[in-house]
Amino acid sequence: MTAVLRRPVQADPAVPPAPRRRRHRLVLGGGLILALLAVWEIAALAAPRTRFYLSSPTDVVATLGTLTGDGTFWSLHVLTTARGFAAGWAIAVVAGIGLGVLMGWSRAIRETLEPFVFVLNAVPRVALIPLLVVWLGYGFAYQVTVVALWSVFPVLLDTIAGVRDAKASLVRMARVFGASPGQVLVTVALPGSVPLVMAGVRQALSHAITGVVGAEIWASAAGIGWVIADAAQTVQVERIIAAVVLVAVAGAVLNELLGVLERRLTRWKEPV
Repeated sequence: MTAVLRRPVQADPAVPPAPRRRRHRLVLGGGLILALLAVWEIAALAAPRTRFYLSSPTDVVATLGTLTGDGTFWSLHVLTTARGFAAGWAIAVVAGIGLGVLMGWSRAIRETLEPFVFVLNAVPRVALIPLLVVWLGYGFAYQVTVVALWSVFPVLLDTIAGVRDAKASLVRMARVFGASPGQVLVTVALPGSVPLVMAGVRQALSHAITGVVGAEIWASAAGIGWVIADAAQTVQVERIIAAVVLVAVAGAVLNELLGVLERRLTRWKEPV
């Protein structure tokens, strides 16, 4: 009986280790992408007339080589987009987390600001772009404002939900031990809100990328969005797709980096 009780718990053989699961997803996802590219290339070869509108993977790869080998593309267009994206996203994250903590922790602040937040979030932000162009022109301030408006609400709303979702039992325990409201916020509510906050930050990342590229397509003198708009005017489909691929790859890399940061900040959380 003692031997049975002391036997170590065996891992569930039906659940593979995390590294194996990641490799499995990579193989499946990579295989699907390669299959789709093969179908695309075959379709372009089988119907040359449609190549003008659909391009092909080989044409896109060649255009990617041309773009990435152009120093002006990096020093002007990529740098313009990166600056607007980074500044606007940083403002959205700092403002969203800061205001979200206040609204999540203080009922008075939440009830005062919540109607304005929901009204602003319901406004179709793309309709504001012409107004922002009139007010700010189409330079750096315009880019930053568009990105911040596009990406602040996921951070704000998830932070509010995360702070309000603090476990009541832990809050009561902290107060029993004499913790002040500020100490409860710092030691219980904020650590517990990290998963939701990081979810909002990662969602804001995709919104920020969409915002900066959309702002440049609408009105700009440089940037990856400008490259896409310029290629559309001259019907360079392979150039449009190549620019979109670069944006998608950059977004995927940034999302993975945020995933690493999230895992480091939530080591206390029980793995799923």
